[in-house]
Amino acid sequence: MGVASFFSSVVNCLGPTTIQDIVPSQLRGQATACFFFVLNLVGIGLGPTAIALVTDHVFHDDGALNRAIPIVVIPAIVAGVVLLMVARKPYRALSARLR
Repeated sequence: MGVASFFSSVVNCLGPTTIQDIVPSQLRGQATACFFFVLNLVGIGLGPTAIALVTDHVFHDDGALNRAIPIVVIPAIVAGVVLLMVARKPYRALSARLR
């Protein structure tokens, strides 16, 4: 549980820090607010809905949560890692240019 809590809370500090690093100072508050809005919209809106859809439409069994959760979570983790790797080079270039 501790490992899961650590990795799930990383986005709450690294995302806004990155935004503060690359966004002009007059737009930092709005950019951070948009970041958290989209994060919560996707996380709270799409996450539970996706698990419910997989449970209902793939397994047709309300008791299949133990199988539906990994089917949704593992591709989300892989997508996050891939997007992080893709974004690293442009972020570093932009960050170096702004300094």
